[in-house]
Amino acid sequence: MREAYRQTMALLETNPYYRSLCLYALRGRLQGLHSVSINLSTRITLEVLIEGQTLIPIDIGSHDAMYPA
Repeated sequence: MREAYRQTMALLETNPYYRSLCLYALRGRLQGLHSVSINLSTRITLEVLIEGQTLIPIDIGSHDAMYPA
């Protein structure tokens, strides 16, 4: 998992709009944050300042844990 995390963060730094990252803005209680995919079941929630090229990881976990119903 660590290597997948590193690869995801490197790709995010290089091209935040790369299709496999599935970068999108969150809503509700997580408004102001974004989410990217590490794999099909694990996501990273982060604050993304793309214009300033700053990435601040906030949390990492399974899709269900990150976005409870």
